Amino acid sequence: MKKFLSIMLASLTLLSLTTGCSSLTGSTGGGNGSYPSKSKSINGYIAWAAGGGTDNVMRTICPLAAKNLGTTIVLSNKTGGTGYIATKYVHDQPADGYSLLLNAENPPLYKLLNLGKVDYDDYVPILLMAKSEGILVVPANSKFNSYKDLVSYAKANPGKLNIGTTGVGGLPYNCFALTCIVEGIKYNSITYDGDGTLQPALISGEVDASVISQASALQYIATGKLKALGVYSNSRCDNKELANIPTLQECNSAYKGLLDEWGAFYGVFVKKGTPDNVVKALQDSFYKAYQTDTFQKFCKNLSLHPLGYTGDKAQQYIKKWQSITCWALYRAGTTTKSPADLNIPKP
Repeated sequence: MKKFLSIMLASLTLLSLTTGCSSLTGSTGGGNGSYPSKSKSINGYIAWAAGGGTDNVMRTICPLAAKNLGTTIVLSNKTGGTGYIATKYVHDQPADGYSLLLNAENPPLYKLLNLGKVDYDDYVPILLMAKSEGILVVPANSKFNSYKDLVSYAKANPGKLNIGTTGVGGLPYNCFALTCIVEGIKYNSITYDGDGTLQPALISGEVDASVISQASALQYIATGKLKALGVYSNSRCDNKELANIPTLQECNSAYKGLLDEWGAFYGVFVKKGTPDNVVKALQDSFYKAYQTDTFQKFCKNLSLHPLGYTGDKAQQYIKKWQSITCWALYRAGTTTKSPADLNIPKP
């Protein structure tokens, strides 16, 4: 009997120790156990300035996703380098799901334009939530009342048209590179660190024209602070405030076939190497936030096109966008480096 009791006590002790070890292993924050930790906030780094399209999208969806996760996502704007500053910063953090990159379409261009070595190939897409075509806009009191007016001036005055951009590889830069291909114009680029700083300069007449996302342009067009001359898309905008803006293909048929998958897109990313359970928790939480009436109404009000892409579908979308845009920039003479040298296929 004593021998039996001894064996039972030994077994219980071993079970207790095993259970204890298992509990310790399961509590590693952001590793192989529960995520997120109740004692640790998630940081979301917005790659563009406050008030711009990316900022507006992220400040709408992130609180919804945070609620699903049962935690807080602390948002901060880390601008510069056409989004590269934030992209590199998040990549330098641990791959534990506590540092999110909140960025737009620019990273697939970094290597082609020599902006940096880190891009979306080094990340896992959590969710591509929406896309927005670029709107060609000018100040309300501009002498340009149509796309034809602007192009005619640029052709007659090479290099004198002042275009506000958000840096090499930003939406205005990419769109005007495409226009250079079609129209053969030259312009003077004036750089800002995002829509949030570009827009006041545009409204004041500091620059002659620019391209900004629908999400950013809507409020200014509706209030008469900016005039819209064209939309970089195959179809007109759904929003009633923007529905009368012609597509650039309507302005010049030479744009046909060049505007597929064009425009800005917005996504949440984590560094490669982040544990699968953490990636899944984030994907589930952000997709649930994406599906809410709050976010869908936000997209509709700003004439954004919902995407809802994650995993392989998100990767495929990014690669197609990269192919179209990189080859357009190369054809425009923006870069002497061929996309073929980076194994980027022709569209």
